[in-house]
Amino acid sequence: MGFFQKTGDQLELLEQMIERTSGGSGLDMLTASDQDVRSAMFACLGCKDTGACKKWMAEDHVGEAPPAFCPNSERLARLYKN
Repeated sequence: MGFFQKTGDQLELLEQMIERTSGGSGLDMLTASDQDVRSAMFACLGCKDTGACKKWMAEDHVGEAPPAFCPNSERLARLYKN
């Protein structure tokens, strides 16, 4: 898998995680700072648990807190509490 394909796949997982953990709406990310968005993207790109993420996405977790293995779990939980 090439670099750009892997990057696209990881960022798609991030988008799905945002949608799942925000209850189906990624609108809260619009209020995030550019730095928060960049940090989330880079954390996702460096994630070593892609398999666990894909498995979690295949299950029904809409509106739940991000899983502990997610490198963005604290960031997303904090974002949606605001």
